[in-house]
Amino acid sequence: MDQDYVNKRLRASGKTQLKVELVSLNQLLDKKAASLFTPDSAVVEVSPDGRRWAVTVKQFFSPYLKAKVDEFNAKRGKKNGGSLLDDDGGENGNGVEAAKPPATFRPVTISEAGLELIEAVQFDTTIREDGVWVSNSALEDKASPKSKIRGRYLLPTDRFRVKFRNIAGDEIIMDFPGQER
Repeated sequence: MDQDYVNKRLRASGKTQLKVELVSLNQLLDKKAASLFTPDSAVVEVSPDGRRWAVTVKQFFSPYLKAKVDEFNAKRGKKNGGSLLDDDGGENGNGVEAAKPPATFRPVTISEAGLELIEAVQFDTTIREDGVWVSNSALEDKASPKSKIRGRYLLPTDRFRVKFRNIAGDEIIMDFPGQER
């Protein structure tokens, strides 16, 4: 189906003033497509720690959340950019005191490590043949409103899968097939 076909069918019906424009998904998403379809990424270090394995989350990045933070900062920064007070000492010209200026806007920032973007970290240490995820609840780490994830975990094995869920609910799973000691 193309635009000519749609136009022809609408004219043939003769019963509508409706105009239809076909737009590709790529045109709709334009610049946002890269951030919408680029998965989150994590840098994880696995090293021996006695009889266990230390798993450290070094960095986490979400292109989608970065775009949302940038969008929020741009809107709020623009909204709070102007002064509400006039040059005549705070009156608006009608003898009435103008509203107080809004509190100084502090943009939302993402740290270099990005751990504040992670809502939960879960581990599957069973690695079932059928691929079914079995979460090890003793190793689960969830962020709270006032604190981020720990970022360092001790596992009994070097064969595991780790699932990261970001604060928007998106998940990525990484497999760690084991290492030689």
